[in-house]
Amino acid sequence: MNDPVLVTGATGLLGAHLVHQLLRSGRPVFALRRETSSLDLFNRVGGLYNSTTVPDWLLGALDDDEALLEAVKGVKTLFHCAGLVSFFREDRDALYKTNVLGTARLVNVLLSLPEPPALIHVSSIASLGRSSDGAWISEKSEWTDSPLNTHYAITKHLGEMEVWRGFEEGLRGAILNPGIILGTGDGHSGSNVFFREVKRGLKYHPQGGNGFVSVEDCVRLLLLLESSNVQHSRFIAVSENLSYKDLLTLIATAMGKNPPSRALTGLSYRSIRFLARMLEPLLGKKLPLSYENLRVSGHTSLYDNRAARRLGFDFEPIRVSVERTAAQLAALSH
Repeated sequence: MNDPVLVTGATGLLGAHLVHQLLRSGRPVFALRRETSSLDLFNRVGGLYNSTTVPDWLLGALDDDEALLEAVKGVKTLFHCAGLVSFFREDRDALYKTNVLGTARLVNVLLSLPEPPALIHVSSIASLGRSSDGAWISEKSEWTDSPLNTHYAITKHLGEMEVWRGFEEGLRGAILNPGIILGTGDGHSGSNVFFREVKRGLKYHPQGGNGFVSVEDCVRLLLLLESSNVQHSRFIAVSENLSYKDLLTLIATAMGKNPPSRALTGLSYRSIRFLARMLEPLLGKKLPLSYENLRVSGHTSLYDNRAARRLGFDFEPIRVSVERTAAQLAALSH
């Protein structure tokens, strides 16, 4: 397959790995980025792939219809990886603007074309909501309002609804719902924070758990969705459901560090939550942990990955992803 593709969000963790993998396979790649976007993460990821090529960068944003229209013309597949991940109060407007309005604009631009490219949309397991009774969450789970839904989750759900609208109006494509994505990035954002804090000697671990997946598995699944021509379906990308304690222990073992041994619970947990809730709007700046992070960190949701497995996909163990990421981050820090 040598048809041109477009990737949004190429300067983020998943987008960068996807672009470099596509380039390595010889695909013509266009990548949309804002003029102010840093290329540090993209270039660091390129070092992992020994990449000597770059995509055709297109300058534009999701609120620029003209730039979007020019970007999507002539490509076979659009991988929509762009999105904002934040749990801070001050980012709520930006979350809605990027994850909802930006996706809606992109869908509208595609619908305006006589022959639009297929849309492979990267959503999140957060868009599926959270279970309050220990039930497993699958692609068929219905969204329900809950105090456990963060504003990030709400905007990813609403953005996904825009994609479903596009499918109903004639677009081709599919949706990927990744768990927390583990992989080498810039060393200090996203899931790389887990590795950074363990390296610093993290003592406490949250009480809850979540679904986790490697960035490499996400890339392979995106390419599988494109090549298999799956239409109007979504797929959970979760290799394993783990407690945060177990994940952090895997990371500590891979890094030769002591794992966090104290659960963030009881009075200390409630006190930190209370302080974050009170101080976050007053200080007007980001605390080390947001109130929303703290509020959901004690909860565990379980995600069913059988739909992806029915496509013939095998997830790699999280231990393998953690060991690779720890080794790569260590090498890049030298």
